[in-house]
Amino acid sequence: MALSGTNEAVRDVILFFNEITWLNLYKIYEVICKDVGGEKVLQKFITKDELMSFRQTAQSREAIGKLARHGKKIPPPKKTMNIDDTYILWKRIFED
Repeated sequence: MALSGTNEAVRDVILFFNEITWLNLYKIYEVICKDVGGEKVLQKFITKDELMSFRQTAQSREAIGKLARHGKKIPPPKKTMNIDDTYILWKRIFED
C-alpha cells in the first residue's frame, strides 16, 4: 500500500482489485506484465500453462459466457480457470 502513493502500476492494480471481474483481472495481468518487463519475466511467478489458461479463459465466450473479454469466437482452453482461482493467482503475484 505504501507504494501506491508513488507507483502508478500499484495504484492501477489496487483500483482493479476493487471490483473482481474478468475484465479487471485481465487489466491486472496487463499492468503486472508491463511492470515486470513482459511475459517472459512474468513466468518467474506463474507457469506458462497457468498464463495461457488464464488468458484464453478470460477471452473465451465459450468458457465464461458474456463476461469474456472478446465477442469473437475464441475456443476455451483445455483447462479453464474459475474467477476465484484467478483472483487468488493475481493477488499472490501482486503481493510478491
